Amino acid sequence: MLSGLDEENFAPVPLLHALLRGMADELSACYRAALKAGCAPAGRLLGSGNGLRRNPAPFIVYDPGVEHTLKEGKFGLANVAPTVATLLGLTPPACWEESML
Repeated sequence: MLSGLDEENFAPVPLLHALLRGMADELSACYRAALKAGCAPAGRLLGSGNGLRRNPAPFIVYDPGVEHTLKEGKFGLANVAPTVATLLGLTPPACWEESML
């Protein structure tokens, strides 16, 4: 349970940065372990699949004075961008995962 958050001390950008940095660190550690196990170095790495789409990602909508209802379901990090776009009044591209709103 989170408590004590308000407009003065909640900064979504550092929170998102920490989340993405944690994911990057985990993916990097997996890649280094694969190299150590004898796998050939990759020329390019892509992050996709269930690790980004379906593993739960913490997400909080803090919008004072406005009530938002998140959809029921399994959502992951790939659903964050379309949700933020929706909150900003934009229509996410059709190729993106669905918004949580």
